[in-house]
Amino acid sequence: MRALALSETEPRLLRWLSLIPLLALGALVLILSVRPLATADTWYYLRMGDLYVHDGPWAQSEPMLFTQGDVRPTPHEWLSEVAFYLVQDTFGFQGLRVFHGLLVVLALGLAFRLAKRAAGSVSVATGVTALFAVLSLQRLYQTRADLFSIVCALGVYGFVLERPDALRRPALVAALAVMALWTNFHSLFLIGFALAGAAGLGFILAMAHAKESGGDATTARGGLKNLLYFAGFGLLATALNPRGLMQHLTFFTSSGEHAIWDVTDDWHAFSPLAYGPPDNSAMLSPLAWASGDLVILLFGIAAVVATRRAQRSPPAEAAAELDLPHLLVGIASIAAYLISFRFLWLGIFPLLYAARVFSRAAPRASHLMGPVLATALAVATPAYAHWSLLMFDVPKDVGTYLRTDVNRASFGEEGVRFLRDAGLEGRMFNNYTLGAYIGYHLAPTLRTFIDGRTEHYPASVAKDYDVIESGAVREDGRAYFQILDDYKVDVFFGVGGPGYAYTAVPTLRHLEG
Repeated sequence: MRALALSETEPRLLRWLSLIPLLALGALVLILSVRPLATADTWYYLRMGDLYVHDGPWAQSEPMLFTQGDVRPTPHEWLSEVAFYLVQDTFGFQGLRVFHGLLVVLALGLAFRLAKRAAGSVSVATGVTALFAVLSLQRLYQTRADLFSIVCALGVYGFVLERPDALRRPALVAALAVMALWTNFHSLFLIGFALAGAAGLGFILAMAHAKESGGDATTARGGLKNLLYFAGFGLLATALNPRGLMQHLTFFTSSGEHAIWDVTDDWHAFSPLAYGPPDNSAMLSPLAWASGDLVILLFGIAAVVATRRAQRSPPAEAAAELDLPHLLVGIASIAAYLISFRFLWLGIFPLLYAARVFSRAAPRASHLMGPVLATALAVATPAYAHWSLLMFDVPKDVGTYLRTDVNRASFGEEGVRFLRDAGLEGRMFNNYTLGAYIGYHLAPTLRTFIDGRTEHYPASVAKDYDVIESGAVREDGRAYFQILDDYKVDVFFGVGGPGYAYTAVPTLRHLEG
């Protein structure tokens, strides 16, 4: 009823006009996302997907790396690797581009649907979705398992967390099915439980407030009970994966035993106070940084507005005005991306809270704010979203852009082709970013030193890689060339030099003289 009342205050013309800037921004995001394949990690997805299709997710042998020995792979995202492989194997690299684009469209569509239901307004939803598109851009343009995590998180929120107190059995079953898939797609499925835990804490606080004020706690008790059902059955559903309950510990084991925090392009903290290194990763665009700050600002204002409305409301209605479950979900989401900016896309959840509050408190102003925000972001995105960096070395004319399936120049294709034709065998030292591409094309004849799968080698390997790459000396006095001997490296794949098309620490200088 509330959403219906708000939609009736929305001018029909504004409703349709507000979609124009959102569609323009969506087109920009889609063009970037379906660019010729340029995500470094995509190549180990394809190679591991091939392995899992033919040997199953319990495959016993690592096909590319040599630095940890012939160890069993860690299938913490095996289903996404299988999905990417099957699409590429069936439809080619062009088909993989299209599949990537469909996942992006699905993510943006789900975000818009949730925002429209939260605000009861199309125009408000355009602003929320546009901001979500900018926040999630760095995840959306990469062909990685994060695409599945974003879609699954939005699905779980829509089925369960949007209205936990009104949860029905079909929605619970659907959410559990999503969680069962998510745990096999990506180990970040714990996000679903974390958001549910934040909402549950909100219901506990609402029950305490009701007890203190003499209000009715029925809704809060029902919401908490349903979230406990979701958590309990969800634990069973997510145990249905090749690793069982060990999958639930993936993040903790990777961060504790491996080099996950050394990957600062992905796991760098988000600093709202200063743009650029060292406070923020160089991969964080100025627009994404400003958008992350804007989410914090809008969410903070919404929380203040909701608090004041709650203070002016009768005690029985105060908890509903403050909306503690969604407030806590918003706080948890912002905390996540403050820890690592790869979680900026979680900003959709504090935005949904803000959309609810503003649509109740100032519906007419909210209807105007959405299109204005979407228009500003659509105009700013080409100039301030690292567009030139992300699109670099991609053909500029439309025909070549569409025909080019893979941005091979970014992956040292000439060197890979030379090694493949030469038929060399053994162990190779390689650039971190190129490891997956080299392994995809040359392994197991030539095995690689390192790639983006930090969970497949200990942190000591990453530290040795840094010493070798920089041409330095390890703490124990071993020089980089001695460390290469320790690893019995046969081939050194140097990068850098004039005309090299990829931003990397130059290692060709190690071969001088």
